[in-house]
Amino acid sequence: MEFLIRNFKVECDEVEVACLWVQLLPKDFMALLGESFIKDIYLKEFFISCGAVSKVAVFNGKIVGFILAAKSEGLLARVVFKKFLAFLFSWLSLIFKKPILGFKSTTSVLSYLMLSQIVMQHSKNQYELCYIAVSEEFQNHSIGSQLIISMVNEVKDQKNTDSIYVKTYKSTTNGSAARFYESNLFLLEKEFTGRAIYRLFL
Repeated sequence: MEFLIRNFKVECDEVEVACLWVQLLPKDFMALLGESFIKDIYLKEFFISCGAVSKVAVFNGKIVGFILAAKSEGLLARVVFKKFLAFLFSWLSLIFKKPILGFKSTTSVLSYLMLSQIVMQHSKNQYELCYIAVSEEFQNHSIGSQLIISMVNEVKDQKNTDSIYVKTYKSTTNGSAARFYESNLFLLEKEFTGRAIYRLFL
C-alpha cells in the first residue's frame, strides 16, 4: 500500500482533518465540540503555536491520517481564554444535547489539564504530541509510525528540544494506544487518574 506523508496545508486541509477527527476520536473533547470548533478555532490557534508541526497521510488524494505536535504548552487553555464565548457556547450546547457525555468529557479535560502541570515540571525544552489518528481501514499499515517518524525528524531540527511527550490513557484503559507508543520508543513516565504520560527522548 503506497501512501504519502506530507506537511499539513493551512487553508486547505482543515475541513478534511476536522471531519476525520470527529469520526476517529468521537469521545475526544474537541470532537464533541464539533467540526466547526476544530476547524475554525482549535486548528487556527494551533498553527500560531510555537514550533507547530503537523503532517497528514494521503492515499489516492484522500487524507487518511494526521498528527499534530507543538512546543508551547497550554494550547487548550489558550483556546478557552482567547475564544471564551465560542468555547462556552459549544460546551453548553454539548451539555444540553448530551449531558452525560458532556460531563464525562469535562472530567477528562480537567484530568488532562492536571497532567499538563505535571509535564511542565520536566523541562521547557519539550514538544507535545497533541493528536494522532489514522482511519480504521488504514490501520496496521505502519501509517501511524510513519507519521511519528516524520514529525520526530522535523522536531529534531528545532533548537533546544530534548523530548516529545504524549498524554494518553493508561494501558489498563486503552492497551492498544500504550502498545503503539511503546512500539515507537515512547517510555511510560507517569500514570495519573486513568491517564498516562509517555515520553520519547531525542
